[in-house]
Formats: sequence, structure tokens, C-alpha cells
Amino acid sequence: MAVSRAAVWGPRGRSRTHRIRYGIGPGNRRLRARAAPPAPPATSTRTYLETHRDHLRPGDLCTAAFVVVQAVEAITHAAVLHRPELLESDILLDKVTELVVRYLEPPPADSASALSNPAM
Repeated sequence: MAVSRAAVWGPRGRSRTHRIRYGIGPGNRRLRARAAPPAPPATSTRTYLETHRDHLRPGDLCTAAFVVVQAVEAITHAAVLHRPELLESDILLDKVTELVVRYLEPPPADSASALSNPAM
């Protein structure tokens, strides 16, 4: 999924890009004045979800976008700090994608009864 790929692979080159984009460091006044801040991740994610609304479980897309962005950012942040080796392969990407897809997709028709009956 494009959302999780951008979030997981983004931190690799983010520090230099972040400094340039936001004009952090000496002599970057011109860059700071010209660079527009990017759209908040929840806004771009909500736009992406809106284009795929037919394939998603019904619900509030603003809240879904918030949950997805916060979950992906938290996992990515933890990986950068505590398990940077996970960023060297697609394993983390696959797991984050599975998490997001399972959250956003409607449950299969046959599992609806299992979800309503916690004893199963």
C-alpha cells in the first residue's frame, strides 16, 4: 500500500530532506521562505482513502486517516529508534501494510458472525 510504503521508507532520507524543507541550519533563509510545508499526512491519506472508498469498510474517513497515520508513524518511529535493521528489508513494510489493510477493508461476509460472537 502506498501509504505504508511512504511512511516506512521515508525516514531513511528524511533527516537531510527535513532540514532542507524546513530550513533548519545556517544559511537556509531563502529555502525557508520559498518552501511550502507539505500537506499534513492525515489530509493526504484521507484524500487517498476517498479515492478508494468503494473498497473500504463504511465509516468516517477522517478518523480512519488519523488512525492509519498515527499507527504507521508510531511503528516507523519505534523501528527507527529501536529496530533500525527492520528498515533494511520489506518485512516491516509487509507487516504495516497488513495491519492497515486489515483495518480498512470490510470483514469477509462469513466472519461477521464470528466477530459478533466473542465466545468463538
